Amino acid sequence: MNVLIFADCGVRSVSKTARIVGGKAAAFGRWPWQALVKESTWLGLFSKNKCGGVLISDKYVLTAAHCQPGFLASLTVVLGDFDLSSDSEGTKYSVTKNVRRVIVHRDYNAQTFENDIALLELESAVDFQPHIVPVCMPTVEEVTVGSKCYVTGWGRLKV
Repeated sequence: MNVLIFADCGVRSVSKTARIVGGKAAAFGRWPWQALVKESTWLGLFSKNKCGGVLISDKYVLTAAHCQPGFLASLTVVLGDFDLSSDSEGTKYSVTKNVRRVIVHRDYNAQTFENDIALLELESAVDFQPHIVPVCMPTVEEVTVGSKCYVTGWGRLKV
């Protein structure tokens, strides 16, 4: 397991190699709040995996501000999938939602990636299932500097 501890939230590491590599493959339903943000272009004829995200309620996904759609593109969110390389069980039970609106942090800086955070408002509410539930957001009192956390996403297991 890779564990990262950040000194300042909303500020990207100065290292150009600040990437998470070397994690473990997830089992179906292990991280039921993990979201895949996809970008569709040309009236939905082409789509690509754009970013990861986290389901925080039945209508909102938290992601990176740099994941905004490109020109004439739109975003969708896939929930309930866990392995993008196969047509495994997760794909059968995945749910895709269109994104109605992207709400970017007002102080996001595309040059430095400071405050690289955004909310995606979904067009319709998510029906929760055992493998699709929102993450529990900590209260201010529960946030402890130096505490460990898990980082999940669609990264590589090897360099």
